[in-house]
Amino acid sequence: MGIKTCLCPLVVLAVAVAAARAQEVRTLDLATARPYDTVTVLQGSYVIRISDQLPRAHYLISTSSMAIYDVPPITTGAKPILPEQCPLAYTSAVRALADSGTEEDVPRLLRAAVAARPVDSTGDCVATSSELAALTARITTDSVAKYRLRAGEYVRVEVTRVAREGLAERRWQLIVTTGPRGEWQVTYGFGVPMYLGGQVRYSTRPGTSGSFVITQDSRSHYVEPVPAVFFSWMTPSGSIAPAGRLSWTAGLGADLTNPTIFLGAAWTWKRNFQVAAGLSLRQEPVLLGNYSAGDVVSTNLTFDQLTEKVYRARPFVALTLRFSKDPFGSFGWLTGTGEAKPESGKGTSGGDAASP
Repeated sequence: MGIKTCLCPLVVLAVAVAAARAQEVRTLDLATARPYDTVTVLQGSYVIRISDQLPRAHYLISTSSMAIYDVPPITTGAKPILPEQCPLAYTSAVRALADSGTEEDVPRLLRAAVAARPVDSTGDCVATSSELAALTARITTDSVAKYRLRAGEYVRVEVTRVAREGLAERRWQLIVTTGPRGEWQVTYGFGVPMYLGGQVRYSTRPGTSGSFVITQDSRSHYVEPVPAVFFSWMTPSGSIAPAGRLSWTAGLGADLTNPTIFLGAAWTWKRNFQVAAGLSLRQEPVLLGNYSAGDVVSTNLTFDQLTEKVYRARPFVALTLRFSKDPFGSFGWLTGTGEAKPESGKGTSGGDAASP
């Protein structure tokens, strides 16, 4: 029996906490809000609450969202009629609240009315206390619908005070948004294309009777680091932003005379350090199709005569960091930090070529 008695309050508390988490409330306080305001929230379900309304005023409240909820206008009640029987301070405070002329006065007048309420509010004060409860309920209005906000969504709430009984028209607007769907992040570092099996080297070696033989040499250059800039699309990742986030990424090598393109997936740690992997596309020198290893030629062919450049896809890994400006000084034309300074191509002489 004693255990059940102890557990009941805990169960009630747990249910209350779960209910509070299930329904988050965002408030548009007419007493302190700017005419047009926007707040950014995490993804979740929200109820929009309008507080500190004038009890004797009429309001039109409309809400809209990307889901297009059809919420009809809501109007509040008219000026109440207060009874005359009750302590003067209490009835005066409630009457002042009912007759308040600006939304900015509502919080102060409500606190004064609550403070003036007698300890025993029964008897002659029952009607006044009921009226205070009705005024308190009329001061705050919750939205009819509950809105589930995901990345890139918003709810717009527009409140209009109708001009009547000496009150001028007044408008408020509140936008509750989770922010943009994502953002581009620029990082700089090195992309490393991997040549599985290595690159095959070719050269022309002297043969017999003044001829030359196209010879395949040993394999080399299994990896080739390339300075590069990477662009990653970072999207919101739920109610709590983790330290590490996955995203798609694309990169461009710094050598614009022989550009390298990177496409893949990236893992970013605290927006500053990034590891990426995927496929790279780059021109590579390969042996011309009309030649093969062991062919005998009459002349010692140059590099350009022996090879051609062909785009090849290679797997890559990359390590990049987020900098405030381009550390390589090669991507100003792309990132808006200055003019690009591509290195001029370097010619190669001799009779050897590389082919993967």
